[in-house]
Amino acid sequence: MGEPVVVFATNVLWDGIWYGAQHLGSRLAHRGFRVLFLELPMTVASPLRHPVRARELLGRRLRELGPTLAVDLPLGLPPQEHPRMRGVNARLLARRVRHDLRRLAWPDPDFLLIRHRLGWRLAAGFPTARVVANLSDAVYFADDDGRDERASLLASAEAAVCVSPPLVAEAAEAGIRDRLLLPQGVDFATIDRAAARGPAPDLAGVGQPRIGFVGHVTPRIDFDLVEEVASARPAWQFVVVGDVHPLFEELRRHDPFRGRVNVHVLGLRDRADVGRYLAGFDAAWVPYTWSEFNVASNPLKIMDCLAAGLPVVAPAFPALVDNAADTALMPETAKAPDWVDALERALGDSADEARAARRAFAAANSWESRADRLASFLQDLGRSAAQDAG
Repeated sequence: MGEPVVVFATNVLWDGIWYGAQHLGSRLAHRGFRVLFLELPMTVASPLRHPVRARELLGRRLRELGPTLAVDLPLGLPPQEHPRMRGVNARLLARRVRHDLRRLAWPDPDFLLIRHRLGWRLAAGFPTARVVANLSDAVYFADDDGRDERASLLASAEAAVCVSPPLVAEAAEAGIRDRLLLPQGVDFATIDRAAARGPAPDLAGVGQPRIGFVGHVTPRIDFDLVEEVASARPAWQFVVVGDVHPLFEELRRHDPFRGRVNVHVLGLRDRADVGRYLAGFDAAWVPYTWSEFNVASNPLKIMDCLAAGLPVVAPAFPALVDNAADTALMPETAKAPDWVDALERALGDSADEARAARRAFAAANSWESRADRLASFLQDLGRSAAQDAG
């Protein structure tokens, strides 16, 4: 028998910002699995919104990145998530996966690892596959359709892989017995290689101390908090390595940072260069609100900041409690002056011993270690399936 086949239905683009999906998919392919990585499904209208994808939409969409890793960009008919179109697009998706597997000369999948909210519909087309819900976030849009699709995913899944304790609890409440808490990891080597090249040149015009945030500009950010803290410490420079998320373009028009001269939004940067920005920061923070979505999250870039040796100030979300020795965690009741005090302490925490401890913590939580745990979890599921069949 060859390597087990995993169809990983994601909500990301392989060549876009790297989230946990790309890290886990690529590393599973080096751990005894064949991985078909399904990107965020698009429609024939998508090139208008994502011009860089036009070539793939018009040409060959299946890319073989190695003998055990392939990436495909599925297509659907718009509007993909309209109730009347979901069944049609589910059949198109299953047909596309079968086409891909034939092209790759791979058998039917052993596992359906589902992150995209409509991906659970693949289960009907591959009844022998074990369905594993990959819960990386809570439901973002709290509409009935979003919650219904999440409920359908949980109802179809036999197992769940979750980035935070609240998501583990959600899977347990849905009756899923096999659950794995798999927090975010870190690409330690990439951070180190970038940092070795020195701070990013476009930081040269930004004064110090620099307090960094890496991520999209979305309503997840507590803009009132940012404004209050930046106003309280006008000499501090707050740097955002990211840009307004396409789903929230209205933020660009309203200037959520209210024209603060000590808040610098640099825009998106290549993941290979993130370490250069971290190398130029004196501390980092995650000024998020206490929304249901945020509380269930595990902010990806915190581990990158720790890998760079930076002190981090962040909300005390459940997924971050294990970082307590390396991250200053702010309770929900914390006000702007409390954040100012915590950031003041973080800026003074430059001892080599503290920096080394943060880097050691991050190194012990690499994506390699996360992929090892996921591989073991799937292998155990496969063995239990074989025993049940026997």
